[in-house]
Amino acid sequence: MNSSSNPFDHCPGYYLPDFYQFKTCTNVFDFCDHARDIYNIEMLLRWAIFVIPCFMCLFALFLDVYIFWVLIPNLRKMNDRSKKKYVFILSRAISSTMSIVSIFLLPIILFLTHFNFWIIALFIIFEMLSFLSLLGGIAGTTLTIYVAVVHPVYYTREMSLRKCVFLLFLLWFCAISVAIFCGIVEAAFIGEYAPFLCDYSNCAEPVLIFAIVCISIGFILCLGTQSFVIFSLWRHEKKSKKRGDYSSTQKALTGIKRKLFGGFFVFGTMAVFEIASAIMLVNNIKKQNQGRGNEEEYGGRGGISDVDPCDMLAASGSRLQFVIYCVILTLLWTIGLFFDPIFTLSFDPLFTETVTRHYSIMKSRISRKQRKEKKETICYQ
Repeated sequence: MNSSSNPFDHCPGYYLPDFYQFKTCTNVFDFCDHARDIYNIEMLLRWAIFVIPCFMCLFALFLDVYIFWVLIPNLRKMNDRSKKKYVFILSRAISSTMSIVSIFLLPIILFLTHFNFWIIALFIIFEMLSFLSLLGGIAGTTLTIYVAVVHPVYYTREMSLRKCVFLLFLLWFCAISVAIFCGIVEAAFIGEYAPFLCDYSNCAEPVLIFAIVCISIGFILCLGTQSFVIFSLWRHEKKSKKRGDYSSTQKALTGIKRKLFGGFFVFGTMAVFEIASAIMLVNNIKKQNQGRGNEEEYGGRGGISDVDPCDMLAASGSRLQFVIYCVILTLLWTIGLFFDPIFTLSFDPLFTETVTRHYSIMKSRISRKQRKEKKETICYQ
């Protein structure tokens, strides 16, 4: 093929500036089909992994910062009984903020780091730690609600703040241990200049399966805890009505149940698609790995960033499937991060009262400002 000719001239709708590196490829025939795949990959990376998640995460980050701003000063004023619940909410807010930061870092990792082993390892550890700790924080918050409502005597006398903090540290310790192990091994498979060789069949595949198992267990524990607490609160409410002691305080359970139902629906949907997408992602990586040997694919260095451009063009279809699975995982997790602070602010009494008060203050200030501007306009006339 003449190197001066451009095989993409007949498919201008899919042409991108970085197609120049594919002009001399001789291992493909229908350049336009592959150009369409490359174009779709670029658009998905740009919009579904960068623009849309970053826009949603900006809003979620604003809400998390607001939660910190409200919660931290109030924690100092609370007694130990109230702190037992809100230490888990604080942990959730920290985990959610870490996950949002990882969403912002993802495009930087993909485009600017050249798949350096240490950067990839730190990113995977940071991302997986935020994910597992968030699920642990949700489960801890849900269990605290259950004990406080259904077993108030045990909650007051036996479930001390020290025990809650110990449970929280235990959850974080388990999350850190799993994240460090998976992060280092996965980075050795993905990144450049890894300190040890990690091929797919003997190293990366078992670790990826282990990571999926950990994610599945995290979701199952979180959803199982939520469903158990929802059912227990329903039984407790039913028994209270039969006894005739369904007081106004217990009617607040309606808001709690709505929060739990909403969280269960969001994280249940996420669990199904996250686990299914993760399994399909592993299968896709396995097929790509079987299609060419480690020496050809990684240049003998253990990294994936040195793949020949023409081989990348020929494998554009499988790369598009890979990106689609990554997009599904990213968008679903972003949706979960988007709704989690909304549920906290909507149904927790501390935050609902604070939001209502701040809204009233802001509304009155806007009203005063409008009246002042109206008076000034009348005076000028």
